[in-house]
Amino acid sequence: MIFRFIVGGRMMRFMSTTFRRKAISTILGTLIFISILFTAVIPMFLTMNQADVMLEQAKITAENLDVARAGESLMVVAFPSQIDSQELTIKVDNTGEYETRILRIWIGNSYYETNTSLTIGETQLLGPFNVNPHSGQSYQILAVTERGNRFPCSIGSLQYENGRWVTPTLGIYINIMNFMGKFKILYTNATHTDVLSYETKGIDVGNVVHIISVSYPGTYYVTVKVKQGGSWINLPGSPITVVLQWPNGSPIVNVFVENPY
Repeated sequence: MIFRFIVGGRMMRFMSTTFRRKAISTILGTLIFISILFTAVIPMFLTMNQADVMLEQAKITAENLDVARAGESLMVVAFPSQIDSQELTIKVDNTGEYETRILRIWIGNSYYETNTSLTIGETQLLGPFNVNPHSGQSYQILAVTERGNRFPCSIGSLQYENGRWVTPTLGIYINIMNFMGKFKILYTNATHTDVLSYETKGIDVGNVVHIISVSYPGTYYVTVKVKQGGSWINLPGSPITVVLQWPNGSPIVNVFVENPY
């Protein structure tokens, strides 16, 4: 409230103490409101922005994990040291695009912690693992990776019958690193009494994989030829000596050749 007085011909104005207090209270209230705005609302916006950034980072991490998971590839094979052994050894080849960590190996209903890393192209033998097998029972083998992939045994389940291990497959995997070509694969056993010939159909573009199944362990010779004009030319390294050892060795053997033409 303002009071006016005339003193010496001049009008003087005086503000009451009550009004002055009200004005100060209004200013203080505004300052308090602004401080609440800064201390509550703005941190909320900063927190929301940080949450958005973290969400985007989580999406990118998940996408990268999906790509890495899809790029993992393991070739898993199990074999005993003896035909009647109680133990199995697991051979693992990293055929994928990333270094892979194997957390555990499943054999039937039991698992074994491994925590083993394999670089690209690396091969490792894991075990031997004590299985205590029972006659008439089959055992599925799985390798579980850190990225959550589960890779089964490449030859299927192993069977234990009448105190002996039985492998479902004995064979040679021929892997031809190729851009383009037509191929012929010849194989024979050590005594040359068992001869097989296989020819690809047409022109193959990209890598070629062919599986040769054999009836018994032993030494085999594999020759891979590529057609050039009207002639067949041996690929570098041919003929290749392959030794299949079962038991105490993988029932399948990988052979890698490259087509430089």
